[in-house]
Amino acid sequence: MKKSINKNYKILFLLLLPVLLFFFLPDFTSYPKSLEPIFEQAGSNQSELKKVIKHYSHRASDSLKLKAAIFLIENMDAHHSYVSDQWEECQVKLDSLFKKESDYSKLKAKFDTIYRKYDLSEARIVPDSRIIEAKFLIRTIDEAFKAWQSPYARHLSFDDFCEYMLPYRVADEPLVNWQKEFDDNLIPDLFKRIRETKANAIAQARAVTIPYQVPEPSYDTWITQFAGHFDLKVFLAEKLKNDSIQARLICDGLKTPPGTMTFMPAEMPSYSAHILSVMRLGSCKHYAQQAVLAARRLGLPVVLDITPQWATRSFSHEWNALLDKNHKPLSFGFGDYVALGKHIEIVADRIAPKVYRFTFSKQPSSLAQMHGKEEIPPKLTNPCMKDVTDDYYQTIDVPVTLFAAPPSGNKFAYLSVFDNKDWIPAAWGSVKNSTAVFKGLNTNIACLPSYYKNGTVIPAAYPILLRSDKKTISVLKPNLKNRETVVLNRKYQARVSAWLGPSMIGGRFQVANDSNFTHPVDIHVIKDTAEAYFQIVKVNPKGKYKYFRYMLPNNANGGLSEIELCPPGSFTKLIGRAFGNNHPVDGKKYANAFDGDVLTQYQAKEAEGSWVGLAFDKPERIGRIAYQRRNDGNCICNGELYELFYWDNKWISLGQQTGSNETYRLTYHNVPTNALLLLRDLTKGAEERIFTYENGKQVWW
Repeated sequence: MKKSINKNYKILFLLLLPVLLFFFLPDFTSYPKSLEPIFEQAGSNQSELKKVIKHYSHRASDSLKLKAAIFLIENMDAHHSYVSDQWEECQVKLDSLFKKESDYSKLKAKFDTIYRKYDLSEARIVPDSRIIEAKFLIRTIDEAFKAWQSPYARHLSFDDFCEYMLPYRVADEPLVNWQKEFDDNLIPDLFKRIRETKANAIAQARAVTIPYQVPEPSYDTWITQFAGHFDLKVFLAEKLKNDSIQARLICDGLKTPPGTMTFMPAEMPSYSAHILSVMRLGSCKHYAQQAVLAARRLGLPVVLDITPQWATRSFSHEWNALLDKNHKPLSFGFGDYVALGKHIEIVADRIAPKVYRFTFSKQPSSLAQMHGKEEIPPKLTNPCMKDVTDDYYQTIDVPVTLFAAPPSGNKFAYLSVFDNKDWIPAAWGSVKNSTAVFKGLNTNIACLPSYYKNGTVIPAAYPILLRSDKKTISVLKPNLKNRETVVLNRKYQARVSAWLGPSMIGGRFQVANDSNFTHPVDIHVIKDTAEAYFQIVKVNPKGKYKYFRYMLPNNANGGLSEIELCPPGSFTKLIGRAFGNNHPVDGKKYANAFDGDVLTQYQAKEAEGSWVGLAFDKPERIGRIAYQRRNDGNCICNGELYELFYWDNKWISLGQQTGSNETYRLTYHNVPTNALLLLRDLTKGAEERIFTYENGKQVWW
């Protein structure tokens, strides 16, 4: 009996010995000096960080994982979570909403109702180093190294792996087991969607050159097994045996998750990993973050790129890019319908002045790492942003002579772009001897050299144009001695709707004296592209007619916003009863073509032989037709008050005018040449865009 007890004690002692040694023997692990500031920041939590270093310090086979752990901890001081009981409770409500509702209008209304109930001002920032657990970090590192075995990622260098596949977070979301959230929720749904669109995906893959060519035979069975449950080990084992799904197809799936894009409050913290894996409503930022985490799980080197402000319109934008074997970014984003690599060209009015990439490591060349105590613009404060504009565009360096001395203590100047209301800094350069050189700018944009102080953009030189044709730089210093007359037809660019212009070519304006138009008379045929403002034509039909119609071109069923008819020598609008031959689309009725509202439109259900017309009370003679294709309402409108400005260190008014249906144009005299101009509608609307006046036309920037 005594021998048995002694034996048990010996077994217990041997079992406890490693634990006793761990806690009571001196720590002989060598920690890099680069980690000392992080340990100091971590305070009492530094023991968790040291456990990770110890964990990978015992075996030579873990040497690369040790380097990865050091990389994460070295850069941990640049990362944090927002901690808020209110936000946690809000996300519980959002989780329930996303499970129950799929209709966008109801989703958005209910989201807004939920969000308004919570006060997020109590949210606080907690550095990762103070709360991260060793087991969390070790699991993240081990899982990332497994994913690095993927054929999609084998070409990555260790440095790129650390930046884009190793990180344990994508933004400032809470630290949780995000791998499990995505395994349970998003990734099975992703494979289900890929399976359901198999035919289209394979057809697309055959039609284009893709970065990862793969055979098709086992595609269906291979995908099906992950449509219900995702397992990384099985996924990688199958990938290594039979590379039966293309990276392109996965990216196509990532950009088409269930859900809807919308604008979110700028101050809203990041979604948790769980909400990211189940969300049905988010901004471009949220869907880009979702795609990054899903791609990391699948072993795809997908990055998150951003332009802090479009150069040619309002808003910033975030999107994803797959890094191919040549390190070229193949861009994609939520809901786009273009080929991989074409996302940022998808909308004609969006030109990025700069593109930055979110990294995990602090970038020594970032403004946030160099500014010292100097105040810098909010959109450039992230130290983990790398300038990758050269990867997307043929760029130019822009030297600028600054006419204004920098504010006291300022070492940096900026190139700011116009967001339809204010100047927003997008690029920066060091100031030396009243000169700043801004590196690697995209072209075909207008910029204002500026300083930043007390939250304000301060002009530092005249605006400049970076023209794309000859990579030239033009300075827009208004010539007050050489003035000109300008004729304006819009207050905002029309690049997005330019494709609608040709849709009216071939359309016919006709008159008749019977409602069936048995013998129609052409009074005008549209032969040129219709611009996004009123087109005015004078006509001279022989006699008076009781019926008028617009006959749509073949294969066109709409695109018409407004028709205004006037008798000869008058600008009084002729009135009649709207009618047509084919049923209009719901909400786009016949009367919309004559209601005086350029934001309504007529559209027929059928494309062939459709027309819309007016029946007058008595025969009328038509002397003028003013017509407008489908548009955004930013044309010159009758009765609305406008004001024109030019830039000379500030916006200077050139006076106010009221739009008239006599011309649907504004004519301003004595306008300085070589000036940057801005036309504002004081009656309604928000979209306003800077332009120059060149060769008798508005040129938008």
